[in-house]
Amino acid sequence: MPSSFHNLPKNWQVKTLGEILSNDKYAIKRGPFGSSLKKEFFVDSGVRVFEQYNPINQDSNWKRYFITQQKFKELESFKAGAGDLLISCSGTLGKILELPKNVEVGIINQALLKIRLDNKQILNSYFVHLFNSPYMQNIILENTIGSAIQNIASVKVLKQIKIPLPPLKTQKAIVEKLENSFAHIDEAVHHLKAVQTNIPRLKSSLLHCAFSGKLTESQNSSHKVQTLKKRVVGEEGETSALPLHPLIKEEIPQGWEVKTLGEIGKVVSGGTPSTSNKDNFDGEIAWITPADLSSYKEKYISKGKRNLSEQGLKNSSARLLPPNSILFSSRAPIGYVAIASNALCTNQGFKNLIPNGNVSSEYIYYFLLHSKRLAESVASGTTFKEISAASFSKLPIPLPPLSTQKLIVQILESKFTHLDNLAQFVNASLENLQKLKSSLLNQAFKGELV
Repeated sequence: MPSSFHNLPKNWQVKTLGEILSNDKYAIKRGPFGSSLKKEFFVDSGVRVFEQYNPINQDSNWKRYFITQQKFKELESFKAGAGDLLISCSGTLGKILELPKNVEVGIINQALLKIRLDNKQILNSYFVHLFNSPYMQNIILENTIGSAIQNIASVKVLKQIKIPLPPLKTQKAIVEKLENSFAHIDEAVHHLKAVQTNIPRLKSSLLHCAFSGKLTESQNSSHKVQTLKKRVVGEEGETSALPLHPLIKEEIPQGWEVKTLGEIGKVVSGGTPSTSNKDNFDGEIAWITPADLSSYKEKYISKGKRNLSEQGLKNSSARLLPPNSILFSSRAPIGYVAIASNALCTNQGFKNLIPNGNVSSEYIYYFLLHSKRLAESVASGTTFKEISAASFSKLPIPLPPLSTQKLIVQILESKFTHLDNLAQFVNASLENLQKLKSSLLNQAFKGELV
């Protein structure tokens, strides 16, 4: 919205915020200095204290601190009640809340700004929508002060902000139009967020079906099952010390086995050379740390943020892993997993698996992706939890024939691709709905909405 408002309808005015405040002496008031409202002044009950939580969370009833009536009289200029507008003005800036008619009177703290408007000139609801518009939010951001913690501009500066002001009847029509449109948008957002929430659940359900044999049962007409007891307890009745994976507690299809990771490949730990010797780094050998996987979205990884030199590799306990090796973060955070797309090595935060020839790396990847709780259950340590190479080697995995492994991977990748595309569509739709809200607000305060 242009600051000059050249194209506003003829019956609209432009006034400053200072000109539309009520005649009350404290119509606009920033919260008291910290020394005036220390925690030592708080009591178990009394007059409430409004905090940033209220406007940030649109909750006028939430409260946790109180002051005595005597302290309230000292700070009465900071009083807030029904019809007042509270604005967050430190840290999280520009959130606004209108206090309703039945609200309990209190005082604002130092992180709030109180505004009381002249409702003969401007409706609170109109101002709230205007305040949430890109025009006002940009002004708020442009006039912040402070570096470490940003603060809203001074009251003197705020009072000079220009306000597009139509007649009250038009204000009411604008508010009704916006709120009707926003209700439809919010309903759409609600449904989209429900889909967004369900996508990880659908992936988890698919993985559950994959490792219980249900995902491929249509390819196995009999789909006979066998109990795990024979494999895990053993013919002589000896018991396993390892907990079973929650998805394979009782049964697997006939022809499947339960093996340990150590039985299907070689477990290799990573290592880190001395960081004081610069010659150990900046080579050409990709070196992966858990931080490289923390925001990693893809199945395969080819490089990390740092490389080792050949000398650095010799000076560490890391081993150069062949392509298709499984990388699994075994220290906090436990459970990041990826497949090496080329020869690389890792630091000591990983337990890596070099699979043998009769098992699919992608199958192991999907199993470990879904086995974080299983892995965490065998972690040990007091300062920080870590999975030892021995414990990682003993983790059980339900293992169908190689052809079935490949089929499971094919089905999972197809369905995950569809779900990822759906997630992208949902994210784009949510972004577009937010843009639509901003567009409606811009139109509203240019006089183009009604």
